[in-house]
Amino acid sequence: MKAKKSISFLVFVALALASISAMSDPAKQDPVRLYRFTENGLQGYMDCTGKTVIPARWLKADNFYEGLAAVKEDGLWGFIDTKGQYVIKPKYISVSEFSEGLSATLDSETHLYGFIDKTGRWAIRPQYVDAMKFSHGLAPVAIDDPNKKEDDCYCRLWGYINKQGKMVVAPHYNLAMPMVEGYAEVKLDERWGYIDSTGKEVIAPQFGYANSFSEGLAGVTRGKYITDPWVYINTNGEDAIPRQFNFTGYFSEGLATVSAKDISNREVYIDHKGNVIITGDFKIALSFQEGLAPVQVDYKWGFINHSGKLVIEAKYDDVESFQNGLARVYMTDENGENGIRGYIDKKGRWVRNWPSDEWEDIYDEEPYDYYMEEEFYDEEEPAQE
Repeated sequence: MKAKKSISFLVFVALALASISAMSDPAKQDPVRLYRFTENGLQGYMDCTGKTVIPARWLKADNFYEGLAAVKEDGLWGFIDTKGQYVIKPKYISVSEFSEGLSATLDSETHLYGFIDKTGRWAIRPQYVDAMKFSHGLAPVAIDDPNKKEDDCYCRLWGYINKQGKMVVAPHYNLAMPMVEGYAEVKLDERWGYIDSTGKEVIAPQFGYANSFSEGLAGVTRGKYITDPWVYINTNGEDAIPRQFNFTGYFSEGLATVSAKDISNREVYIDHKGNVIITGDFKIALSFQEGLAPVQVDYKWGFINHSGKLVIEAKYDDVESFQNGLARVYMTDENGENGIRGYIDKKGRWVRNWPSDEWEDIYDEEPYDYYMEEEFYDEEEPAQE
């Protein structure tokens, strides 16, 4: 998770998916702990001590998922194993991380999406104009709307397929997201609802905005605008916490960040009952992961523990959540110059760092793109997977 605000509601939701998936399903976190680093403008992988495991040789490289990592060479994406050997040679325009053994992949010939397996074979042939990763046995896929009236209209209908490529939910939604905790957000006629892992619509589209479920709760607003009051609902669609908020974060390790005028003009942490557990002078407070949470104090980032104590000094310009004991951070000197990016441990000690500018991660291209839609107003961006 980068500790920056999202610029788009759907980008925010998409980034959240990796976060919540990782928090709720430890099996999705690779047992082989490799971390990306940059050296002379190229990316490679190190272990938790900072030792190089795979030398830097790619302009772009992604994290490892299910034992494979996407890397870009000569403008195309392929996959390497944990020894740095190509398992699937670069030949694709766009790929998703592997999830449940498959990757949503854009074919360079047809410019359509299908799904490849870990040998690079098409498990589901390219036939969709867009697709996202599998989760709980289903993947969102899109086709062109046959009733669109303008050639340049971005009109797509979304549904869900199973791993055999069978359409389980016929394409009719304006947008559909991957499953998280057995539920997925779907949008129909400018309203969001939820389906379950069987494809059944269990909460009818009725919300102006809706987040993924995390620890059984999801933040939603019934208003039209992002600035309308937010509440938490349960998987039955009922209000689960009897109060309204200016914004609702994601639950992780029993706590979620919220803001509400009747609580504080700063962000605070609540439990599942809505009780305020942690307060502080936090301009922004983000989700807990591995016992620590990033918080912004006086425009600098640090980390607090579950007691609310600042255990890693707020001195960083940007941070990501801890993963397997390390957090990726960025900092500059007192003049905002001489940037350094790298990894720290849970005591705030550098494990490995390198010279970097502010834009290294902002322009660190992902191997896949999510559909961007509505302008988004000041929300939390949860942890990456």
